[in-house]
Amino acid sequence: LPIDELARRFSLEHVGHSAGVFDEEKLAWVNRRYLKAADPRRLAELSVPYFVQEGVAMAPDDRGLEFLASAMAMASASVDRLKQVPARLAFLFDYDANAALANPGTMAEMSAEGPRSVAAALADELAAAPRLDRELFRDVANRVKGRTSQKGKALFHPIRVVLTGRADGPELDLAVPAIDRGAELPGGAGMPAIVGNRERAAAFVRALERIPNPESRIP
Repeated sequence: LPIDELARRFSLEHVGHSAGVFDEEKLAWVNRRYLKAADPRRLAELSVPYFVQEGVAMAPDDRGLEFLASAMAMASASVDRLKQVPARLAFLFDYDANAALANPGTMAEMSAEGPRSVAAALADELAAAPRLDRELFRDVANRVKGRTSQKGKALFHPIRVVLTGRADGPELDLAVPAIDRGAELPGGAGMPAIVGNRERAAAFVRALERIPNPESRIP
């Protein structure tokens, strides 16, 4: 309707007297649906200022935006607002093996013989491996499983800690290939340098070697 007609029809007598209810949970649910359905490239472009705000310096060109867009599936399905995207994808840009092992829970877990063996086998397998896509990652994980006899959570949780520096996060089938795609970005793509899986595993094992293995102590 024309604005004049809307103004003519408006009457306070028709306005409800009950106070409006603002449902933040419903709004968050609606936001999640929009984010999941949105074009990943557009989300990548819109998320850049939030990364910069969080201290992740970037000015991506088309190659950088294409990479960010490819990573958006790991964030858009589990965040309500774009400002939450940097935290969800922080494992890509912020990796520090020593900082990960400074966490008492992580150090206690990774100091045990099983996780140590997974970390060592993973680093060894990746030393001569190409950059990982999903299938190559599964092949590597299966070889680590065969070498260590670890399986399920006992296999994949140490792998997560070694490669992401975190105890939780996106599915490894998505996160691991994203790390190596980022590691291959050229310097002129306007993105911060991303440490690849091979380099992460080697750094983690070096850091882990400085921590005594409590299971190897002689009573």
